[in-house]
Amino acid sequence: MAKNGFSMSNRVVVEELESAKTVSVDDCGKVFILAQTAGLTASLPQAAQAETGWNCSFVVSDQAAANKSYKIVLDSASPDTEVIVGTAMAVAENKGTPGTGLCEATGAGSATKAIYLEDTEAGGMQGSRVDLYTDGGRWFAHAVLHASGSTAVPLDLSKVFRNS
Repeated sequence: MAKNGFSMSNRVVVEELESAKTVSVDDCGKVFILAQTAGLTASLPQAAQAETGWNCSFVVSDQAAANKSYKIVLDSASPDTEVIVGTAMAVAENKGTPGTGLCEATGAGSATKAIYLEDTEAGGMQGSRVDLYTDGGRWFAHAVLHASGSTAVPLDLSKVFRNS
């Protein structure tokens, strides 16, 4: 039986992370599954080394335990001009509470060097996803985050996009 070339070319490479990971240039296109409830850190390669078009995604499989987080950080040797810019959209989950299920969008600040996914107010819940791309000089993030914080603060994006 002939193989359908499209179905094979449409597959992505998935890697489950259970400990810290230094993401390499060779990891372009991968989807990293964050599956360690104790939290972990994934360090991105320098944008200049990764080059234009390099991309990857991170998906939360198991919610990080209390006081733990998943961190996606820039390489410590990255120049000061290398930052993460982009947007995050949150789907808030407050079962049975009127006025919830909100969506909220914001931009990452000009000094953003890390994305933290932690607890219920910072996108650390199962199903959250961050897609990252580079133009060779900076990183672009598009995030859809699952949160269930309080009714007043379903998602606190100042906890997600950070300077360190």
